[in-house]
Amino acid sequence: MSREVKLNIGGQDITVKSDEETEYLESLAAFVGERMREVGKGRDSTTTLSLALAAALSIADDLRKLGQSSEGIDAELDGVSDTIEASLEADQG
Repeated sequence: MSREVKLNIGGQDITVKSDEETEYLESLAAFVGERMREVGKGRDSTTTLSLALAAALSIADDLRKLGQSSEGIDAELDGVSDTIEASLEADQG
């Protein structure tokens, strides 16, 4: 059952509706807040919105790279599986 959870991200209070555990949502909020601090380092002044967008882009980049890496690993595993299968078939034949 979906419930409302209050979170603070980058000094901004937000309320989200979710079925997830509060602790999990708080850990996500802390992760996003930390990424906002990271992308904000070295910037003289910026808005919370621009920090949030920069953090979102950074997280999206990480996610896409992880997905591409996963696809490469899947392809390698398929190749290894095919090699093992061929080897087993040759041993049985």
